[in-house]
Amino acid sequence: MTRRQRVLIVDDDLTIRRWICAVLKPLDIDTITAASGEEALAAVVDAGETGFDLALLDVFMPGMSGYDLAQAFRKNADAPIASTPLIFLTAADDTHAKLTAFSHGAIDYIIKPFEPQELTARVKSALRTQALVEQLEIQANTDRLTGLLNRHALTTILQKRLDRLKSEPPNEIERRAGFCIFFIDLDRFKVINDSLGHEVGDHLLIAVADRMSRFNPVEGAAPNTPRPEVLVTRLGGDEFVLFIDRLVDPQQALAAASRLANTLDQPVQIQNQTLGAAASIGVRIADSAHHSVAELLRDADTAMYEAKAAGKGRAVLFDHSMHKRAVTRLTLEQDLTHAIANGNLLLHYQPIVSLRTNKIIRFEALVRWQDPKRGLVAPDSFIPLAEDTGLIRPLSNEVLRLACDQLKHWYSTFGSDHTPPVNINISPRQLFGPEMVEKIQRQLTDTQVQPQHLGIELTESSITHDFDAASKTLGQLHDLGIHLSLDDFGTGYSSMTTLRNFPFNTIKIDRSFVSAMIDDRACAAIIAATTTLAFNLGMNVVAEGLESIDELQQLQALDCDAAQGYLISPPLDAVAATRLYQERGDQFFPPHLNTDTTSDAWIRDAG
Repeated sequence: MTRRQRVLIVDDDLTIRRWICAVLKPLDIDTITAASGEEALAAVVDAGETGFDLALLDVFMPGMSGYDLAQAFRKNADAPIASTPLIFLTAADDTHAKLTAFSHGAIDYIIKPFEPQELTARVKSALRTQALVEQLEIQANTDRLTGLLNRHALTTILQKRLDRLKSEPPNEIERRAGFCIFFIDLDRFKVINDSLGHEVGDHLLIAVADRMSRFNPVEGAAPNTPRPEVLVTRLGGDEFVLFIDRLVDPQQALAAASRLANTLDQPVQIQNQTLGAAASIGVRIADSAHHSVAELLRDADTAMYEAKAAGKGRAVLFDHSMHKRAVTRLTLEQDLTHAIANGNLLLHYQPIVSLRTNKIIRFEALVRWQDPKRGLVAPDSFIPLAEDTGLIRPLSNEVLRLACDQLKHWYSTFGSDHTPPVNINISPRQLFGPEMVEKIQRQLTDTQVQPQHLGIELTESSITHDFDAASKTLGQLHDLGIHLSLDDFGTGYSSMTTLRNFPFNTIKIDRSFVSAMIDDRACAAIIAATTTLAFNLGMNVVAEGLESIDELQQLQALDCDAAQGYLISPPLDAVAATRLYQERGDQFFPPHLNTDTTSDAWIRDAG
């Protein structure tokens, strides 16, 4: 329901006030009158945030003049009256009087005595303009999808509150000016949006907005605890911010945010779909040290990412160590970007040895980062970052280039018929990226590397997001003659489906089974069953993470095809890998391996 417009009429003459009210009655507006500047200021206080849409001010009044009143209105820039349009009423008809009125913020100037039609027309025009201004302001501050306040409105609100926070005495901050914000990001929104469509995604955002709007941050508190002011805003996408007034106790704020996370995680029905809206929430208590809204939001956003890293669907309270970690992460991201562009990545190669022929049958290429400041950086330190930031695509392209360049070099060293194939790892983003197959074809053509010398390893989780797209891409790669390996087998949710629907050449059994098989008969049985299954499907089996001679002998007893791990060799740089293949490629294990007499020497040689 639209609010009726309100007009404040200030004149020391009772007759004129009544006459103006009578003239304006047909406009269907609310008129509030005051006989002096002091009464007008009191009426402004009574109006509160509702304010007025227009004020008619008599210029010459006893005590406070209309000009003085206009200045008083503008004194507090945050008050609604500060932006209220003003029309001055006066008998003075000279140029100086008109200029003075406009210099005090007037939008119009009416000479007494005035005709009813003139007064009505000018007031009507002013109210129409003000209504349009308000409508535009509402549109500028409202998110169209959810009807919540938007980023622009939030920034304005937070800046005013930060200014107030800095101006309050320390002992008054908690009581009058303190507040906190919750930075909220939905954990699975992109998956829902991509799989079920934008219409479902929009309905989910609307449902989430409704739940947030009804959230009570002090639910369950002591009786008579006043509910603090809560403003819900949508920043964009699936990001929301809650402003909560006077909630400044860290533990209470964190408890409230945790309850909100639980509330959002409750299932919601949308178009016959039962969906969850689990969210990660970052909590930040505002303090006078914040210099800007950007800093406040940055801190809350940082805490939200900590919540995601901790397992999603939870709330985390900001502390300053988080910011330091975020700065470190940003620096790492920037340095990794330069490393990819400047050729500071290199590959180490870990041999895969046949347990049937005793030969090195291929190498797995593992990326390393040679950083001038950090030295040789292991992949665990930067691959997750690359996945999160999208750098995984240019990084994977560089790995492909380096692997093909090494294969080309080995062609000249060993000849193409005796060059060991090289496997590279492909991430989900790379697998479903545009023109991936064409990119691989182009790289093979540029380096004149034969497709059968390039292998690609993928985890089950990387192909379950989109079976149809994965099936198409892997089919094209298989048709090229590229060797496909299913990595970390046994740790996913759809292993049998994966084997049935995709053209893999090799199954790589996850190291967790290999390391446990000596003491756990179930793990040994799983490896035996996998080996039999692979044989029946025409696939090979590679056991990952081989670290002891006992494990080696057990794998041989289980009829496993091949293995890789630190017992055989750690990942080696290109020079060491080349030497290893030259010296031991055709006869890797010692003849008639005897653990009592030869194992120590063999392990030293393998290392």
